[in-house]
Amino acid sequence: MTKQTIVAIGGGSLRRRETEKIDQHNIGMSGSRNPRALFIPAASLDNPAYVKHFEEVYGANGCKVDILLLFKERYAPAQIEEMILSSDLVYVGGGNTLFLYNALRFYNADAVLKRAWERGTVLSGLSAGCIIWHDRGLTDSIHKKFVEMGGLSWLPRFVTPHYLREPKRKAIFKGIIAARGYEGLAIDDNCAVVYEGTSIKEVVSLGEGYGARIVRAEKGDITTVEFDKTLLEHRVEPLRTRLKEKLGR
Repeated sequence: MTKQTIVAIGGGSLRRRETEKIDQHNIGMSGSRNPRALFIPAASLDNPAYVKHFEEVYGANGCKVDILLLFKERYAPAQIEEMILSSDLVYVGGGNTLFLYNALRFYNADAVLKRAWERGTVLSGLSAGCIIWHDRGLTDSIHKKFVEMGGLSWLPRFVTPHYLREPKRKAIFKGIIAARGYEGLAIDDNCAVVYEGTSIKEVVSLGEGYGARIVRAEKGDITTVEFDKTLLEHRVEPLRTRLKEKLGR
């Protein structure tokens, strides 16, 4: 049976390579030594710097990189289908969840992504790209206020990224769960939840301080159940070391 994999990343900087071990984990799950990695930066309005950082990180890790620019380019449906279905790995970047959702639906790219997922392409995403696969999520993409927003509903639960980093987000997330009785999934930066089908297979993390948990309302109280996690070795060098290497000193 074909594995249907989605990797939901709670946050972290691609530019500073904070999540590189998670990125390498994604690449390993593709099953290809030099996978075709497709980046969809629609949530950032196709930000050129974001595209450059993705090309650098995934290119340096052996990928053949392609970019699907849903805001800055115009594509025929057949072009989008070919780009997505020929990829071993698709990564959906962070930014504005509403922009992302509307762009995918406008181009019918969501339907093509679902076909790719069902055929075994690894789908991944960070922040907005984490929320998009779920039934609903907590986003600040609408009038810069934390609100509940529907996703593509391939995966169950009400999800939030950046859980521990943003105390206000955490409080609002718990409040919505208490009011509506949702089962929530809260993911920290530098942590990823790996789905096989619609079930959580594993949680991978870059340190003991980063994790993921189920959040529920039970008998008037909010309860959290932490997932066991696999720690990935974090090999990101300090900024000073990276600058020395870049300058050849």
